[in-house]
Amino acid sequence: METTDSHDHLISNQSMGFTPAANVTHGMTLKVGKERSGLVRFEAIVTNGSDPRQTYVKEFVFDSDLVGPLNRIGRG
Repeated sequence: METTDSHDHLISNQSMGFTPAANVTHGMTLKVGKERSGLVRFEAIVTNGSDPRQTYVKEFVFDSDLVGPLNRIGRG
Protein backbone atom coordinates (compact mmCIF):
# COMPACT_ATOMS: atom_id res chain seq x y z
CA MET A 1 0.00 0.00 0.00
CA GLU A 2 1.40 3.39 -0.98
CA THR A 3 0.34 6.99 -1.38
CA THR A 4 -0.93 7.96 -4.82
CA ASP A 5 0.91 11.27 -5.06
CA SER A 6 4.48 10.54 -3.96
CA HIS A 7 4.27 6.72 -3.84
CA ASP A 8 5.50 6.63 -0.25
CA HIS A 9 5.05 3.16 1.22
CA LEU A 10 2.51 2.96 4.02
CA ILE A 11 3.02 -0.78 4.58
CA SER A 12 5.36 -3.33 3.07
CA ASN A 13 4.39 -6.66 1.51
CA GLN A 14 2.59 -9.04 3.85
CA SER A 15 2.34 -12.82 3.94
CA MET A 16 -1.26 -13.83 3.20
CA GLY A 17 -0.86 -17.44 4.29
CA PHE A 18 -1.21 -18.62 0.69
CA THR A 19 0.50 -17.86 -2.60
CA PRO A 20 -1.97 -16.51 -5.16
CA ALA A 21 -1.85 -18.69 -8.27
CA ALA A 22 -1.38 -17.18 -11.73
CA ASN A 23 -4.32 -17.21 -14.17
CA VAL A 24 -6.84 -17.39 -11.31
CA THR A 25 -9.17 -14.58 -10.26
CA HIS A 26 -8.78 -13.77 -6.57
CA GLY A 27 -11.51 -11.76 -4.86
CA MET A 28 -10.53 -8.65 -2.94
CA THR A 29 -12.63 -6.34 -0.81
CA LEU A 30 -11.22 -3.13 0.64
CA LYS A 31 -13.29 -1.38 3.29
CA VAL A 32 -12.26 2.18 4.16
CA GLY A 33 -13.70 4.38 6.87
CA LYS A 34 -12.82 7.52 8.75
CA GLU A 35 -13.24 7.36 12.50
CA ARG A 36 -14.36 10.17 14.80
CA SER A 37 -10.82 10.39 16.12
CA GLY A 38 -9.61 11.33 12.62
CA LEU A 39 -7.90 8.03 12.00
CA VAL A 40 -8.61 6.15 8.78
CA ARG A 41 -9.21 2.41 8.99
CA PHE A 42 -8.61 0.05 6.07
CA GLU A 43 -9.72 -3.58 6.08
CA ALA A 44 -8.38 -5.75 3.26
CA ILE A 45 -9.99 -9.12 2.54
CA VAL A 46 -8.45 -11.36 -0.15
CA THR A 47 -9.98 -14.72 -1.05
CA ASN A 48 -7.84 -17.37 -2.70
CA GLY A 49 -9.41 -18.07 -6.09
CA SER A 50 -7.92 -21.57 -6.09
CA ASP A 51 -9.32 -22.43 -2.65
CA PRO A 52 -12.06 -20.07 -1.38
CA ARG A 53 -11.65 -21.53 2.13
CA GLN A 54 -8.39 -19.57 2.35
CA THR A 55 -8.97 -15.92 3.15
CA TYR A 56 -6.55 -13.21 4.19
CA VAL A 57 -7.98 -10.46 6.39
CA LYS A 58 -5.87 -7.57 7.63
CA GLU A 59 -6.70 -4.22 9.19
CA PHE A 60 -4.54 -1.11 8.91
CA VAL A 61 -5.02 2.23 10.68
CA PHE A 62 -3.41 5.50 9.58
CA ASP A 63 -3.57 9.16 10.52
CA SER A 64 -5.95 11.01 8.19
CA ASP A 65 -3.20 13.53 7.31
CA LEU A 66 -1.20 10.68 5.80
CA VAL A 67 -4.15 9.29 3.83
CA GLY A 68 -5.64 12.57 2.63
CA PRO A 69 -9.29 13.24 1.77
CA LEU A 70 -11.58 10.28 1.17
CA ASN A 71 -13.41 11.74 -1.79
CA ARG A 72 -12.78 9.42 -4.73
CA ILE A 73 -12.35 5.82 -5.75
CA GLY A 74 -9.40 4.80 -7.88
CA ARG A 75 -8.43 1.66 -9.68
CA GLY A 76 -4.95 0.86 -10.86
